[in-house]
Amino acid sequence: MTQYNPDLVRYLHSSLALIIKPVVEEFPAYKFYVEGVNQEIASAFSTNSVLLRINGPGYYPGAGQDLYRLEVFLMVTELPRTTKATYSLFNVSGRLAQVLAGALPINKWGEDDSLIGCLSPDRVSKSWLSTNIYGIIEKDTQIRQVSVIGKYELTL
Repeated sequence: MTQYNPDLVRYLHSSLALIIKPVVEEFPAYKFYVEGVNQEIASAFSTNSVLLRINGPGYYPGAGQDLYRLEVFLMVTELPRTTKATYSLFNVSGRLAQVLAGALPINKWGEDDSLIGCLSPDRVSKSWLSTNIYGIIEKDTQIRQVSVIGKYELTL
């Protein structure tokens, strides 16, 4: 039996941030933030944004292989009158869902950069990839949000 990898949380955050950031940059009206890494600054609340949050990993030790389960949560926020395109929020969230449905390699960034594995859809989840449209979340400010959530497993 192997042991919990103490560096895995860092590998997950850095690998997923490096995958998602270029996609967000395809939409110049949006800024990318990683929860727990980027400091929250006043300007973060006055611009369209995509926030990456990783819930987990949960650890399931096995005989010779260890299983980790996690949830990748992307919150897309659009402020009122910041884009002229009515469907820009859906375009961004759709593109992010497309990326989360693809290959998600996890590397040892900052060390030897080697590949440790790829995230696979969580086999026990009934819906491993979903998009949730919240619409206008605050009537006074007209902020709109969509979340894109992927549930994954990684075997090491």
